[in-house]
Amino acid sequence: MSDGFANRPVLSLTNWIVGSTSNVTIEVGEPYIEDVSSGQTVWGSWKAPSNGMVVLSADAQSFSPLLTVYRGNDFANLSLVASNNYLICYEDGDCGCHWRERQQISFRVARGQTYQVCVDSAIITDTSIQLISTPAGGGATMMWWGPVFTTNILAGGDFTLNFQFTPAPANDDFSKRHRLTGSRITTAASNAGATKEPGEPDHLGNPGGSSVWYSWTAPASGRVTLTTNEVPQYAAPTWGDGGYGLTITTTGPPNCGNEIDQNPPPVFYPLFAAYTGTSVAMLTASDNLPMALDAYPYGVEFDAVKGVTYQLAFDGNLGTTGEIPLFLALTTPSANDNFNHRILLRGVSVVATGFNAGAIYQRGAPVLGGSTGKTVWWSWTAPVSGSVSLDLTGSDYSFPLAVFTGSSLPSLRQAAAGTGGLSFTAIKGQTYQIAVSDAGGLTGNIHLTLLDSHR
Repeated sequence: MSDGFANRPVLSLTNWIVGSTSNVTIEVGEPYIEDVSSGQTVWGSWKAPSNGMVVLSADAQSFSPLLTVYRGNDFANLSLVASNNYLICYEDGDCGCHWRERQQISFRVARGQTYQVCVDSAIITDTSIQLISTPAGGGATMMWWGPVFTTNILAGGDFTLNFQFTPAPANDDFSKRHRLTGSRITTAASNAGATKEPGEPDHLGNPGGSSVWYSWTAPASGRVTLTTNEVPQYAAPTWGDGGYGLTITTTGPPNCGNEIDQNPPPVFYPLFAAYTGTSVAMLTASDNLPMALDAYPYGVEFDAVKGVTYQLAFDGNLGTTGEIPLFLALTTPSANDNFNHRILLRGVSVVATGFNAGAIYQRGAPVLGGSTGKTVWWSWTAPVSGSVSLDLTGSDYSFPLAVFTGSSLPSLRQAAAGTGGLSFTAIKGQTYQIAVSDAGGLTGNIHLTLLDSHR
């Protein structure tokens, strides 16, 4: 690497590059980060052979390297791409702030773009709380605790630059998306080195920036989940005796006096989204509902129609990257999705299980509050009169539910409704139709407990 920007060498793709900042100087017009850059800079130039990701780090024994990367071919037109300096502050404001250098930086590169790499000797600013004395007049001295800042311009020296380039994956571009087939699919997925195309949407509203693409045609209609861990097949609806369960979680007190990174690097987590359309600029988003379940923290659900091709994106939070197992699971409706196939319940204490994943709206069926009409049905005839409670504790979500009288959709009359549970007064011999619907489009396992007051 060279002291003069105009004489900077072209860097090769070898992993290690040796250089030195000893006895180098700052040039007129050279970019300068106030309170961070000492001006002991050497330069190199690198042209990206393809889209991808670069990870840059430097090892030095005698100084703390400041790494900066720019676009542009002269000082007047340089724009900062990445830097390894960041600001640390204490939770106690009296302790002040100081600069640090990260172990490494990563930045996304575009095919054919030239990048200017600069290694500098950083100014290290730190702070500590010390006992400070100041004259108070009349021979008195005032003592107080306060922050004392230290600035140390290190001399620079030899360094080794570690340069790692990861090309974009084959399915980085929408036009080169990988094809998936089947109703239950597992594939290894990586967005390392991936980029965002012009016109590409923000998946789940996150800017992302490192997406890869897949294409999948639905073999049947139903509910699809995209997750990083396998979704078991939903068990067929059952009923029998049962009870209740409760889980309580607690959190401890926060720690005090920690250092706070003022610009922490974003944390990686995957973003999944499904679309219809044949070009990246003309995509229509499917429902793409985050599952919001502890077991599937990054899972997304969407409704699929048989024969329709869906374009599936895997991106990273704010452009972060990682390797994940990608699971796609298609669930078709259970039989009691249709009112005419409702499941009969018997007794005064009943536990029924099932699911509304894959359910579709049945024409003429009531739409419960907060739902989109994905309803499954049970039927129960009261063996005695009295108060009856229905509870959905143990279900994936607090689903809306309702109880009706009537033997056909047009004749239904609502007796009670609620979210997550309800109660109503039953009349001996009366048959009640029990409906459990989706929670704002979200579907999943249902655990329904019916308890008569005579129990």
